Amino acid sequence: MGNGVDALVHVFVDEPKEALIAATSAAAEAYGLHDRGRIVPGRRADLLLVSGNPLDDIKATRRIQHIWKTGVEVERPLPSLFGTANRSAGSTLSPVCVHGH
Repeated sequence: MGNGVDALVHVFVDEPKEALIAATSAAAEAYGLHDRGRIVPGRRADLLLVSGNPLDDIKATRRIQHIWKTGVEVERPLPSLFGTANRSAGSTLSPVCVHGH
């Protein structure tokens, strides 16, 4: 997600929520991926856990803590590839549903 989602907020949409929808459920629907794009029972579990709340600060999508692909946690590349990945003390974690191609 990272740079692409926060760019959506500055260029195409007004609110972080709209950018998250565009990058997740709306994108899955546009590609006909009916089993992805939302966090609900029966859907594929492709999601990111980010540090912070992307509804308050869309740049939280850059602070990826964990990744799951088809319900299995995957090994992450080095945090330096994602920018600042370290969680600050007292920060919250938020799930962000993603889709695959």
